[in-house]
This record gives sequence, structure tokens and C-alpha cells, in this order.
Amino acid sequence: MIKLASRGDVNTLLTYGSGWLAAALLLAATPVPLLFRLLRRDHRVPTRWLRPHYWAGTVAALLALAHCLVSLRRARVPLTSEAGLWMANAAALMIVVEAVVGNRLRKPRQPDRARLRRRHLLLMFGAVLLGAVHVVLNGPFPR
Repeated sequence: MIKLASRGDVNTLLTYGSGWLAAALLLAATPVPLLFRLLRRDHRVPTRWLRPHYWAGTVAALLALAHCLVSLRRARVPLTSEAGLWMANAAALMIVVEAVVGNRLRKPRQPDRARLRRRHLLLMFGAVLLGAVHVVLNGPFPR
């Protein structure tokens, strides 16, 4: 007999699945432009080569927001867990801002391109750091 998942099981799967999938997409998207820049002598990367990076970044931003929304609870949590949730919200916000900055970088003739690229990279590092703190404080798996 097939056992159907309970509502709690589905919520847990959505909560943890969306978070880990967003993290995996960020991990997959991050090295793509860096590798292409290192492989090209002139350090110019054709836009079509970065399409997987664009898609992974956009989906990661959407999943980060979904992770925040499905993770919302009205239960009391310990102080460390609450701090971890604030870190997660800040990381999700940084990922969304990073996606907006990244979208501006898609235009090849952007006048402040170098500054935007640095900002995009710093936002990514900040989001990864805050996401790691969130995992440490809230735990990587359901309890």
C-alpha cells in the first residue's frame, strides 16, 4: 500500500528542498563567468556563453524567495534559530539584489560595468556567507 505524504512532510520537503536547490544553483552558477574569463585571453565573454549562468542565477533568486516564504512559521523559536532566520532573510535579499545587478550586466555596453561586476561578486560572497551562517544556526536538515 502506498503511503501518502502528510502536509508536514510536504512542507518540510518544500522548505528544505527549495533552500538546498537554491544553494546548489548558486554553487553551479558562480564559477561559470570566472572560468570563461580565465580561459579567454582578452577576458571578454560572449553573452551566449553566460546563458546557463543567467538562468541559474534567476532561478536561485526565485527559489531563495520561495524558501523564505515557505519557511515562515508563527511558532516560538530559540534565539539562535531566530538569528539564523534573520541571516537567511538577509541572504535572500542579497541574492535578489545580486540578480538585479546581474541583469544590468547582461548589457554589453554598460558604462559602469567594472563597478557592477565587483558589486555582483561581493553580493554573491555576502549571500553565501550569510547562507552558511543560517545553515549553522538552523541546521542543515529537519530535526
